[in-house]
Amino acid sequence: MLVIILCLAADAWALDSATTTGFAGAVRANPTVASVHESAPATIQIYNGDQRRHVATIEPAIAIDKLADAPAAAGKSPRRGVLPWAGSELSVAAAEPGAIAVATDALPDDLAWVVAAPPRSRIGITDDTGAVLFTGLPAGAHAVTTWLPPAAGEPGIVVTGSVTIEADRVIRFTLDVGAKTATAGTSVPAITAGSGADPGSGSDAGDDDP
Repeated sequence: MLVIILCLAADAWALDSATTTGFAGAVRANPTVASVHESAPATIQIYNGDQRRHVATIEPAIAIDKLADAPAAAGKSPRRGVLPWAGSELSVAAAEPGAIAVATDALPDDLAWVVAAPPRSRIGITDDTGAVLFTGLPAGAHAVTTWLPPAAGEPGIVVTGSVTIEADRVIRFTLDVGAKTATAGTSVPAITAGSGADPGSGSDAGDDDP
């Protein structure tokens, strides 16, 4: 799965609920992204889902512009917290935007990531098809950061680009993490609720991209 962060343009304040943008990317591994948060500060809850005692390791946050350097395994001096029994919880504060790796001391290479986006950003995780849908975006040019976290012994990949949103129109923006390219399709009119169709079904309509 991929993490998609869309940073709104500096002058984009009013949201247009009819504007929809879809993003897609090819996934070459299956890293774990536990959760994403629209903006920091955020509080992350970690809980023990089985009967065993676990020691959770929590890595320092990695800044959004440093995601390409994210480690593939837990470091030597992470914070630690004990989850002694099923249902026990830990609270971890994400004071700044960035990605925090969480693991257990028994499986330090099995990292799960929690990502907090910068202020005035939108963030999402791709589904099994490699797509994520953002709705209610303001018109204008917005920066996009796509991150495939490290997994299966391979380093993470970051792809950046920019997409221009037009009011009342839909556009598909394709990010290829293998080729590290970002390509915008042709925008088409948004499907309104009054048309009798599902508004989400029009995200790829008329798009020439494969």
